[in-house]
Amino acid sequence: NGASTPPTSIAAKFANAGPILKSALVEFTVREVNVYRRLAVASEFIRPRCYFSDYDYVTADCAILMEDLSKGRLGNSFARMSKADVETAARALAVFHAKWWGRTNLEQARWLPAPIDRAAIQAERFIPSGRTFLEKHSEQVDDEFREAITL
Repeated sequence: NGASTPPTSIAAKFANAGPILKSALVEFTVREVNVYRRLAVASEFIRPRCYFSDYDYVTADCAILMEDLSKGRLGNSFARMSKADVETAARALAVFHAKWWGRTNLEQARWLPAPIDRAAIQAERFIPSGRTFLEKHSEQVDDEFREAITL
């Protein structure tokens, strides 16, 4: 019958409740919903498994219901990755990108950002938010991060 066993737990992501942050993150929210709705179906490399994702263009609300990976190993964004983790991530990214490289049917994916535009926008947002983060958490960051923020 094609039915599968339902999960015993799920993780849920929703749009930020604050109107200012919700508005600022709308582009990222739409993109994340679309990754799960459109790319994940065609790729075995998108994880966690998504059970539902949708976005309301009028209210900027969203919901993503996905596989609960809380029992997995949690990364540490302040610590350096091990060589084995870097190699595993690089292999997975290479396989994922190879699947999509040179595709001519990406016209359906207008929601994907242009890489050049994103780089400028990310840099513009990264420095100010990084400075704010540094003010609050300077004892937890390494010199490399500190140098990038103070350029």
